[in-house]
Amino acid sequence: MKSYQNFWQPMLTINWKLPEYCTSGLYIIYARDERSPLLKALKPLPPVNIIRIGQGVISERLKAHSKNYKITKYGNPYSYDYIGRLYATCTEIPFVWRDGIERFLADYLKPLVGDRFPYCASITVNLPKNIERHNFDYGY
Repeated sequence: MKSYQNFWQPMLTINWKLPEYCTSGLYIIYARDERSPLLKALKPLPPVNIIRIGQGVISERLKAHSKNYKITKYGNPYSYDYIGRLYATCTEIPFVWRDGIERFLADYLKPLVGDRFPYCASITVNLPKNIERHNFDYGY
């Protein structure tokens, strides 16, 4: 999700009333590795970590996720599981394709949180430019 100023906004500071967040579609919550060099050396992680993948009315789902500790602990610098600030990216997708695309994204990106992904054939899609495959060659 880019703001009108054309930069990526942290998930917890998004203005949910903007029209681009009131649509229905798919979203990805992720965190960039912003830990100290010492922590990075002790516990290597990919540069981008997928936290959650989902679908629905984007503003409603992301508002709910912003209050869920299983998700926000990855963005809390005082948490043992801290990775970095949480970001979200989304797109409007027709309802009939959402389950298949979500299945593909869940299988391909392997989010840290999530256990109920649609049981259906996956539909292959291109990944967002800020989430590239080389980030996932860490064996997770």
